[in-house]
Amino acid sequence: MTPYYTGNIVAESPDSRSRGAGFYSGQCKERPPLTSGGATSRRGKRRTEYAGIMDKLQALELKLDSLIQQCQQLTADNRSLREQEGQWLQERQRLIKNNEVARSRVETMINRLKGLSQEN
Repeated sequence: MTPYYTGNIVAESPDSRSRGAGFYSGQCKERPPLTSGGATSRRGKRRTEYAGIMDKLQALELKLDSLIQQCQQLTADNRSLREQEGQWLQERQRLIKNNEVARSRVETMINRLKGLSQEN
């Protein structure tokens, strides 16, 4: 006859009822307290576990939000850097072209000066 808890009353297993014992024969007694000496009950333990899980989920959610924010910031930074790179490449091409024009003018001036020096 194994006792089991039903509400606040301890009853014996259902198979013992057919033999006339347990709940129907007046052998029931009040359930003992769930906690004794500071020990946690099953319900309290489940609540604590649930609270712990919820805390972990909230911490994970905060980390995930932080990672999403960092990802968005890095995406924006990357886009900005690519735009700057494009601008720098355009400026580089413009400077190379200006350098070629200046080199050509300098070579033309040098050739004129050589021609003038040979005439004299």
